[in-house]
Amino acid sequence: MVNWYISFLSDRKQGLVYNGTVCDWMMVNKGTTQGSVSGPHLFNLFLDDLDIDSNLDDVSMVKYADDSTILRTLPFYRVIVD
Repeated sequence: MVNWYISFLSDRKQGLVYNGTVCDWMMVNKGTTQGSVSGPHLFNLFLDDLDIDSNLDDVSMVKYADDSTILRTLPFYRVIVD
């Protein structure tokens, strides 16, 4: 099964077509194929244990399906001009 995943993730290319213009194919070495059945499974295997070790109280991580996002609250400053 490991060999199958290695084969699935190796030697992948992606292309782009925009407004009738076709771009060259490029090698992809990150992530999984969008919409794949194995994407969420690989997420669970490798990224579900991903956590933030931060001393900041205003940093958090949101994980959903096959995506993760790091959030940080930024201070709001009000500028008063006389």
